[in-house]
Amino acid sequence: MALRTLLLPWKPLVGKELKKLRISLGLSQPKFAHRYGFNLASLRKWEQGNAIPEQVTAMFLLCIKQDPEGIARAVAKLRANPKNFL
Repeated sequence: MALRTLLLPWKPLVGKELKKLRISLGLSQPKFAHRYGFNLASLRKWEQGNAIPEQVTAMFLLCIKQDPEGIARAVAKLRANPKNFL
């Protein structure tokens, strides 16, 4: 069976929409990338529209949009004690 890309009923949060979210949270690119665990260069490419995140990353960005503080707490908790999530 061949692998196929799953077509989703929503579009990824990239370009101006992603930048708008980041700014609304009062975060610079480096702070947003660190807070949520993204590679800074990737974040810059997504915001500039030069790349589209992988499907799971696109879904994670939408989760951040829905609950930025909750996601930030979860990421911080994982960083503080990664063994709890294994």
